Parts: sequence; structure tokens; C-alpha cells
Amino acid sequence: MTEPVPFIPTPHGVRDMLPQEMGELNSLLAPVRDELVAKRFEELHTPALEYESVIAMGDVESTDPAFRLLDDEGRMLVLRPDMTIPTVRLVATRLRKVRPPFRFYYVSHIYRGKPSPGRSREFLQLGAELIGRSGLAATLELLETLVAVLDLAGLTQYSIAIGNADLFPRLMKTLEIPASAQGDLIADLGARNFVGMKRRFERLIEEGAASPRQVELLTQVSQLRGSAEILDRLPEEIKDVAPDLIRIAREAEGSVRDRLVFDLGMLPTLNYYSGEIFQIQHPAVGQPIGGGGRYDQLLERFGRPLEAVGFGVSLELLHTAKLSEDGLSKPLLEGSEESS
Repeated sequence: MTEPVPFIPTPHGVRDMLPQEMGELNSLLAPVRDELVAKRFEELHTPALEYESVIAMGDVESTDPAFRLLDDEGRMLVLRPDMTIPTVRLVATRLRKVRPPFRFYYVSHIYRGKPSPGRSREFLQLGAELIGRSGLAATLELLETLVAVLDLAGLTQYSIAIGNADLFPRLMKTLEIPASAQGDLIADLGARNFVGMKRRFERLIEEGAASPRQVELLTQVSQLRGSAEILDRLPEEIKDVAPDLIRIAREAEGSVRDRLVFDLGMLPTLNYYSGEIFQIQHPAVGQPIGGGGRYDQLLERFGRPLEAVGFGVSLELLHTAKLSEDGLSKPLLEGSEESS
């Protein structure tokens, strides 16, 4: 009689990767790495473990660490929930005397305590950071790099939704919306709770705290999404708070411009983002397969103020999107399913 195979589980939210999967992953990454090197990005590796106090400097509520442990001196360690913060730590410390700009890329495991649906606690991320190059030129360079990476990975049906983390808050301030209402409106917008937003707007009008015109502008911004042409038809009040997006629409090269979808109601997924933010979207995947944005204030918290912009792409979700385009359904990498 054959003995039953014992059930020996892996920790919740992590998984093994078999040799075939690793071969498929390396085949996908080879041309991508070559392209990043050609664009002067250097590969970076940081420890999987960081002090919790270092991660806390990034104020990343949405990247709650999945795993915590104490070192032999009683200090709290976490498995990194993010690669941008370790990269910033490195630039502000070991590379402090090196002149910017810095162009780094990485292929690293990330560990999240509260993963989004369909995402494991441990997932493999491809990312790039451009630190120390100023303004719109840096954003356009990184978007060009992102498009080149996705094209080389074999995707054809993706789009890049782009917005500005400061646009909606800036417009509320310009229109003198009461500070007491701004937090709730931002929360509703982040959840795409337009019904809740409408009720709050109606209440503001009833209380005399906002005019119908102000509410009309805020409603328009919260739901305005489309190609670059939508920016040409913006009311002047909105154009005044969206100059960066208008410049991107005008100056982006064809390969980038064709992929952009302008989303004026987009809010940042991470607290350290400011300025332009973006998400990579694909019709076969029910969530962004990656994203990024500017984080110009983050390095100042680490003592070295520099402008910066970066992106990260989930390789598991990227595979899912690619296989959908190829007419296949089984993921090459099954990391999107949590182990039990």
C-alpha cells in the first residue's frame, strides 16, 4: 500500500518556483535587462531585511510589512515591503558623496502584509528609479524606459494611466473648499465612491460652503479620463492646476504618447508620491500590473533632498497579461495565487 504524501505547507502567501518557471522568467528578463543597461540603468540589490524605523520614514501605510522579527539586540526588523525606500536609503548614505543623477534597476522580492486581491504576500518586482534628474525631463525619460520594458516583454495591449497626486487637493484648495471636507472627499475619490462624493458636494452647496460651479469643476476632475485631447478642452480653472500633465501631453514622444491615458482623478497608492503618478493597465488583468510616480520629498526625509521618479512592475501579473495576449490561460508564474 502506497503511503500518502504528507502535506507540508509553505507559509501563507508565499510559494516555490520550479526550474521551468525560473527558465521562463529569465528568458523574459534577458532582453529587458539589456535594454535597461543600454539606457544607463545599473542593477541594484539591497537586503531583504530592513529596520522597521527606516521603512517608517517613507510613511507607507499601504505597504504594511508582512513579516516582522527581532534581531539579537532587540531591534525590530521587517522584510522590505517596498524597494524605493531601501534605494533612497542607499543614495542618502553609502552614495552620499557620489554626484547624481542615479539610474538603478532591480529584480527583487517584495513582501506585503495586506496584498491586493490576486497578489501574494511575497511577489517578484521589476523596478527602476531615476534619482537626481530634475523636472519633466526625468518623468518623460522614465516613461520612455517603462514603455521600452513592456514592449520588450511582449505586451501590446497595455496602457499607462497618468495623473497628478497633487491635482485634486490643489484644486480644492484653489476653490477654497473647507478643509474639514477635503479629507472625506479625497477618501471617496480614492475609493471611486462617486455616489458618496455627490452627497458631500450637495451638502456643501446646501451649507453655502461651495457654489454649484465649484462642485461642477471638482466633479469634472474626479471623473475625467481619456486621451491627450481631453486636456485641450479643460476649463481654465483646471488648466491652472494641471500644467505638468498638459506639458507631458505636448512633449511625450510617439511611443509614449500613444500609451498614455490621462486620469485627472487618479490619487497616489503610496503616501510618498507627489506630482505625476501612473498605473500600468491591461484588459486581461483586473488590477494594475505596475505603477510609479514622482517622490520628490522622500529623499529629504533621509537627509539628501533630490528629485526622483520610479516605477515597479509585478512580474507575475506581467506574465498573466502576456499569456492572455498569446491565447493561453495558465500563468507561467503562479505567484498570483497564495499558498494555503
